[in-house]
Amino acid sequence: MIHMLFQVREKAINRLTVLLEEKPPLESVYFGRTYSVAKWIRNGFIKLCTKESLTFKELREPEEEESSSHFALDWKTIATLFYIQKQVLPTSNPTQARICTYCQSQWGYAKYVNDNGYCEYCGQTNAPEPPKTALVEELVDEHFREELSTATV
Repeated sequence: MIHMLFQVREKAINRLTVLLEEKPPLESVYFGRTYSVAKWIRNGFIKLCTKESLTFKELREPEEEESSSHFALDWKTIATLFYIQKQVLPTSNPTQARICTYCQSQWGYAKYVNDNGYCEYCGQTNAPEPPKTALVEELVDEHFREELSTATV
C-alpha cells in the first residue's frame, strides 16, 4: 500500500514538473519547499541564478500579478543566490563589460559599446555572454546541499 502511494507521488511530481517549467522560478522554489521536492527547488534556483537581471525586490517582494507574497525568499537564500550569480557572470566590472571585445582583440583598442552592445567604431554587436549553466548547477548543489538533501525527490 505504501509503495503504491510513493508511485502515485512520483507520477504526480513528474507531471507537475512539466507544468512548473512554465511558471516563474519563485513558484518552483515555493512548491518544492512546500512539498519537499528537491528537483523543483534546484530548478528554481538555477533559473534565478541564470537570469540576466535579478533584483532584490523581485525575490523579496514579488509582484502580485506574477505571484503572491508567500513566494518571497528569505534573506539567506537571497544572499546565496546573488553570490552564485556573481560567480558565474562573465564579468563583475561594468566598465569591462562595455568594452567592444572585437576591437580589443583585433586592434587592441578599448572602444566602448552603447547600452545595446553596439560598437560605433567597428559596427559589431557585443552580446553579453550567458552564465555557464554547468557552473550554476554545481554552485547551487554546493551552496544548497543541506536543503536539497532533506527534500525527498
